[in-house]
Amino acid sequence: KHLKSYGRIDQCVLVVDPQTGRPRGSAFVRFAEQTSADALVEAVSKSDDALVVDGRSLLVSRAVTRTDATKLSTSSKPAKEDKRNLWLAKEGYIDPESEVAKAMSAEDLEKRSRNEKQKRDKLANNPNTVISTTRLCVRNLPKALTDTVLRKIFSKACGQPAAKALTQAKVVRDENRVTVKGGARSRGYGFVEFREHELALRALRAVNNNPNVFKEFLADSQLAWEPRRLIVEFAVEDKRKLLLLEKSKSRGREVAAV
Repeated sequence: KHLKSYGRIDQCVLVVDPQTGRPRGSAFVRFAEQTSADALVEAVSKSDDALVVDGRSLLVSRAVTRTDATKLSTSSKPAKEDKRNLWLAKEGYIDPESEVAKAMSAEDLEKRSRNEKQKRDKLANNPNTVISTTRLCVRNLPKALTDTVLRKIFSKACGQPAAKALTQAKVVRDENRVTVKGGARSRGYGFVEFREHELALRALRAVNNNPNVFKEFLADSQLAWEPRRLIVEFAVEDKRKLLLLEKSKSRGREVAAV
C-alpha cells in the first residue's frame, strides 16, 4: 500500500522466521517497471522520511542474487563479535500469533510469555549474563520425570548416545519438599548440557513444544499433566558465577594431582 505511488507492484514478500513464524523486519518488493524501483531508491537516498510506515522510516536497497550476496558477505569486514551469544535468545521462542501457537493451550502460552519476559529482563538488566551455546534450560517438566529419563529424551533428540553427546542432564529439585517416596520434589525444570553446540541446537528444535516426547518413556498415569509441552531454550548464565565455578574446578584438579 505504501509503495503503490511509485508504480505497479508484481510481488511483495515479507521475510519470516521459519521456526517462529514471526516477521524478521524485512521484505522484498518487485516492481513491474525498473523505473519504479529506481524512483523509490532515489527518493529514499534523498530523504530519510521518504518511506515511513507506522512512524518508522524504512531502509531501502536494491536486492542482489544469492551468489552476489555471498560474495558481498565474504568480502565485507567481520561483524562485531557477539560475546554474550545474544543471537541465540530467540531459539525456542514461539510467536503467540503464529500458526504453531493455535494448537497450544492458553496456559502454555502464558507460561512462555512470562518466561520470555523474565529472560529479556535478565539479559537487559545484567550485562554479566551470557547465553550458553551448549547448555539448555528445560521447563514445564512433569513431576515424575527423573534425570535418567531426561537424559534419554535429549539423547534420542540429538541422535547420539548420551555418553557421547551429553555432559549433564539434571532435574532441579526442592530439598525442603519431599515426594511420597521420600525423595526431593521436582521444581518442574532442569538443565541439559551437550558437548557440541550443533547437538544442543538439534535437540532443542526436536523437543521444544513437542507433545509426544514423553510417551516412550513415561506411563500414561504419569502424563496427566498433558497437553503441556516442554519449553526449551539455551540457558542464560552469569559469567561471574561461571568463572568462580571454573576456578573451583581448577583447584580441585590441582589437589587431585598432588
